[in-house]
Amino acid sequence: MRIFLQFLLIAFPILSICLAQDTLRLDLSGLGKDDAVPWEFMCTEGRRAGQWTTIPVPSNWEMHGFGTLNYGRDDTSRPVEQGRYRRRFHIPVEWKGLRVFLVFDGVMTDTEVSINGKLAGPRHQGGFYRFSYEVTNLLEYGTENLLEVTVDKLSSDLSVNRAERQGDYWVFGGIYRPVYLQAVPQQFLEHVAIDARVDGTFIIQVDVNGTGPDTVEAQVTDLSGRPIGNAFFARIESGRAVLRATLPAIRPWSAETPNLYLVQTRLKQADRLVHQRQDRFGFRTFQVKTGDGLYLNGARVILKGVNRHCFWPDTGRCLSEAVDRMDVELIRQMNMNAVRMSHYPPDERFLDLCDEVGLYVLDELAGWQKAYETQVGRSLVREMVLRDRNHPCILFWDNGNEGGWNTELDSEFGRWDIQQRPVLHPLAIYSAVNTDHYETYESTKKLCSSGDILMPTEFLHGLFDGGAGAGLEDYWSLMLSSKTIGGGFIWAFVDEGLRRPDTGLIDVAGNAAPDGILGPYRQKEASFFAIKQIWCPIFVCEKTLPDGFDGKLTIENRYSFTNTAQCRFIAELRSLPTIRPIGFGDNNRAVICKTEVPAIPPGQKGQLRIELPAGWQGYDCLALRARDPAGMELWTWTWPLPGVERFCRITSRPGAMPIKVTETQEDIDIQVGRLNLRFARADARLLSVRLGEGAISLSNGPRLLSGEGRLVHMEHSPDGQDYLVKADYEGQFRSVIWRIQANGWICCDYEYAAQGPQEVLGIGFDYPQHKVRAKTWIGDGPYPVWKNRLAGVTFGLWSNRYNDTITGWSGWDYPPFKGYFSNVRWLQLDTDEGPITAVLKLPMFVQVLTPSLPPANLRMKTDLPIPEAGLAFLHAIPAIGNKFHTAAQTGPQGQPTMADGLYRGSVYFFFGPLDL
Repeated sequence: MRIFLQFLLIAFPILSICLAQDTLRLDLSGLGKDDAVPWEFMCTEGRRAGQWTTIPVPSNWEMHGFGTLNYGRDDTSRPVEQGRYRRRFHIPVEWKGLRVFLVFDGVMTDTEVSINGKLAGPRHQGGFYRFSYEVTNLLEYGTENLLEVTVDKLSSDLSVNRAERQGDYWVFGGIYRPVYLQAVPQQFLEHVAIDARVDGTFIIQVDVNGTGPDTVEAQVTDLSGRPIGNAFFARIESGRAVLRATLPAIRPWSAETPNLYLVQTRLKQADRLVHQRQDRFGFRTFQVKTGDGLYLNGARVILKGVNRHCFWPDTGRCLSEAVDRMDVELIRQMNMNAVRMSHYPPDERFLDLCDEVGLYVLDELAGWQKAYETQVGRSLVREMVLRDRNHPCILFWDNGNEGGWNTELDSEFGRWDIQQRPVLHPLAIYSAVNTDHYETYESTKKLCSSGDILMPTEFLHGLFDGGAGAGLEDYWSLMLSSKTIGGGFIWAFVDEGLRRPDTGLIDVAGNAAPDGILGPYRQKEASFFAIKQIWCPIFVCEKTLPDGFDGKLTIENRYSFTNTAQCRFIAELRSLPTIRPIGFGDNNRAVICKTEVPAIPPGQKGQLRIELPAGWQGYDCLALRARDPAGMELWTWTWPLPGVERFCRITSRPGAMPIKVTETQEDIDIQVGRLNLRFARADARLLSVRLGEGAISLSNGPRLLSGEGRLVHMEHSPDGQDYLVKADYEGQFRSVIWRIQANGWICCDYEYAAQGPQEVLGIGFDYPQHKVRAKTWIGDGPYPVWKNRLAGVTFGLWSNRYNDTITGWSGWDYPPFKGYFSNVRWLQLDTDEGPITAVLKLPMFVQVLTPSLPPANLRMKTDLPIPEAGLAFLHAIPAIGNKFHTAAQTGPQGQPTMADGLYRGSVYFFFGPLDL
């Protein structure tokens, strides 16, 4: 049991001296999942029912093997369980004469509390809110006290169940946030509301509990305690004091400049200090300008955000400061500046971190498509706003979700919020903001020109590997073209996959919960990096380097407050290996180049100049890394330099191995050194490969992945030291030329024709996936791409071990091994049969194996055609949809490729270890 001094409503270091005028705190539970305290516990229904034992508090009881795990929309398994808790504790005798309050930060759902056999107050209803009871007269000082808590997973108020328990998310029971006692003087500062504006105007509204004191005094300081201006005071009238001041030379708060201050508030009777507290805040002014946009401190802000559940796979909704901090940092790493609390208010420490690190927040009253009734809703709005209103990060209050708003509650937010933040109805137009959900690209185009501020609070619904970053580049370019863009919030932050206590397996509730940009344990999926690049506040306009590149790049500053002169840019010329064995060490050899960056203000463009050294064209890649003023990497852009043929030079090394040819009616057998190749006379496909006594299972190619061809002519003959096998076809497949070189390299030249819309264009070979161990390649990586998610990868040397990850469904090992990889120069498969190396004469897409997919009945609009192949070489790859929209509905990049004419490719193969 820990006793420590803490000022109300903040998460600051504890003062070392305990003063009677301060608020005292005694923790009865842990602060989160990592320091939970055992309480006596019994669950009445489901697993482990009817037995008194112990459970860590805070926690959700289902995650410790009690009761019933259920997903909110699963009407067939509504549990009726009840959890009963007991906790014995001592109160310090020094607290006698003080007023003591028992505080619960969050309990699911109906909660009845007694101390020493006496009820502490009325039953509390609502699972996401802080509530408290005064228990001064129920306590025994200097001896043991018994706290008993009865928690019903389902509420007796049907509107609470509809709003909270029947949502599209996992539903839990239990005391899952901290429980503690607070002791204050008989007269104390009960509530403090702060309105601090960017011009230094400061208003603090103080509610006083108890009579006697007559004055409230306030002093603003910086975080080090240095006073800002003089102290100021006001008289108490009818239990409230309103203090005003204008403070000099303040530093405003924004997501880019999260400057914070403290206000020390003192309750006095004459000159005697009765009670004091300290609250943290930021100076900022937020405005919604109808028909224009969102403005903070006079500057337009565009919210780039994500929807975040409070969730951890092992503990449900019970988190820790470490998890909250990790989530805030991951959101910032994606170059997001905003987060929506879906679909309930979070742990308060998450808001503390958003204040500190810099994130704009939409704080949400629960109501997943159904609303609270007015009576209980008023109580819960009050609890939410009183707890959260002094956080500068909060820009909006959300009144429910997707129809889950009770309009009688709209005015309740302003009743308790001195800042009068605007209220949103997520999905609808309210407070001059259109928050419509899940519009197609074409319907978004109409909304962009409607005149309303557009800020979808959910869009590009992730499902498995679809949505989120897939389609974002098209959507965001379109939305930025609108004069009234307010921003957008992607669904969702993490795959809400539970590690079930009964099986130990991750359960994503079919296709209900695998919606994340990250995995359950915050594994970074491909969309994480695509979003990071697309939402980078520094935008580089050149996707490819122009002919005659002279080191100049056009950059656009998409910050709201930060000048490019405050950022750091590092340019590198990189040399990449021609071929590198599996399991390489350091990635690249690089030379740093001097950069000159102009001072570009927000919203403007300018030219960044890289001083290129003599002979710079001999390098393989130019890289430009940008860091924000705090040193965080914003993104690293890479451009392959001209000279792709340098990667093919290894294929023309001298060699003089004899070539032997054997024919049958069915095939042509060609041997060069220890390598034996067998081709089908019927269509010139590669039938088999042998190296010495061992088989290498690459076969059945080249074959068109889309289209057909019928052999009309085939011939084979020597060509100097090499040997050629030529085949001509009618249909879409036009020709294949196999060149078996005397140095052991095999070249496959091919040509095919295609017209009209095509999902895939290319040729493929078979190879059994169970024989693959790893791959190494030069190209874009390390993640696979889709046609509408080409962002998020960089050009370089990459390697990873085999895995069979299905994004959002199984495996959870990232980056995924299988899939489409862009801009590939060469690739080497490490297999049980030995290395297989492919060098491309011109860069293109390479399909590595056939990606496994979730069950077909769960894919919804993410289903897509993926041809079966072990290795494939492509001019076009498919796009992927999201939960609600096909790929074609997500914008231009989501359309099939329009083929028109002849397509050619050349691939060199080498089987076995390379002599480097």
